[in-house]
Amino acid sequence: MGDRVQRYHFAGMTYLVGAVLVLLITLSTPGLVTPSRYAAIAQVVFGVPFIVLFAWLMYGGDRVVARILRRRGWPETRARRWGERFQDGLTMILSVSSLGRLFVFALSTIGYNVEAQYIPPAVSIHPTAPQPLFALNSAIMLAILWTMIRASWWPFLQRHVQFGQAVADQKRRASVKRDLS
Repeated sequence: MGDRVQRYHFAGMTYLVGAVLVLLITLSTPGLVTPSRYAAIAQVVFGVPFIVLFAWLMYGGDRVVARILRRRGWPETRARRWGERFQDGLTMILSVSSLGRLFVFALSTIGYNVEAQYIPPAVSIHPTAPQPLFALNSAIMLAILWTMIRASWWPFLQRHVQFGQAVADQKRRASVKRDLS
């Protein structure tokens, strides 16, 4: 198993276990969810299948997408490359949303509640009682975020920095040739 595959397997498993732990900690702690928010609890519980789906796609989405594309007649190398791109993109998007959740959990730990409103779009932060248990949720989210960044963003940035260095080297060599002529 290659290094890339191991990073994504670890990120997918961390996402699955960590997200379910965060959900269970939030729902099982007295005082974190008030009785008037049972509809919100139902919405969160319906989110568990999506947690499982995203973890599965993060774990092996490259193979799933490549298999679908091969069935549609794509060549093996192109299908594999697009499968890897799908897995990279999904993990990058999920890491951005995990960064937002980490921010919300960290603010809840120190006593601020973040509320998002969709129509009209607005975000407000209100002082509340500090919730020390959200520090555990923050730590779990930080672990999830780290594995996702390590799997997707870190190799992406390394490729682009190497590409930028290669372009700069090429320009430098061209200017040296021009100066020698």
